[in-house]
Amino acid sequence: MEQLLLDAKRLVKNLRDQETIADSLIKDANTLNMKMEAFKQLREEVTELNEVANHRPRSTLILGSQEENARIRELQQENIELQTSLAEYQSALELIMAKYRNQVLNLVKTKEIESDCSMALNNYKELQAKAEQISEMAAIMSKAISIDDTAVQAEEERLAALEMENKGLRELLKISGLSDHDLENFKKEHNM
Repeated sequence: MEQLLLDAKRLVKNLRDQETIADSLIKDANTLNMKMEAFKQLREEVTELNEVANHRPRSTLILGSQEENARIRELQQENIELQTSLAEYQSALELIMAKYRNQVLNLVKTKEIESDCSMALNNYKELQAKAEQISEMAAIMSKAISIDDTAVQAEEERLAALEMENKGLRELLKISGLSDHDLENFKKEHNM
C-alpha cells in the first residue's frame, strides 16, 4: 500500500513537471508565432515603405528580403520543432496519467479487498465465539444429564432397596400373623 502511495505521489509530481514543461513549450510556441506575425507585419511595412520611397537600389531590397525570408524559415522550422516536442510531451503525459489511473484503481481494489477480508475475519471470530459458547453449553448439558442419570440411578437403587425392605417386612408380618387388612391399616397410620 505504501509503495502504491509513493508511486502515485511520484507520478503526480512527474505530471506536474511535465505540465510545467508543456506550458513552457506552449508559451515559446506562442512567442514564436507572435514574432512571425511581427516579422510578416514588418515585411509588409518595409515593402510599403520601399514602394513609397522607391529611391533604394533594387539589389538592397532583394538582399534584405532574402535575409528576412531566411529568418522566417528558421522561425517556422523552430515552430515545427516546438510543436513536435509539445506533442511528445502530451503523449508522455497521457501515458503517465494512464499509469496513474491504473495505480489508483489498483489501490481502490486493494482497499476493497482489505475491507472484505476484515469483515470476513470479524464474521469468523463471531462464529468461533458462538461455536465456543455452544460447546460450553453442550458440556454443561452433558454434565447435567450425567448428574440427572446419577440421581435417577440412586433413586432407583433406593426404591429397589425400599421394595426389598418392604417385601422383607411383609414376610415378617405374615410370619407374625397379621392380616392384609391389618397391614393396610398400618400403612395408613404410617403414611406408606
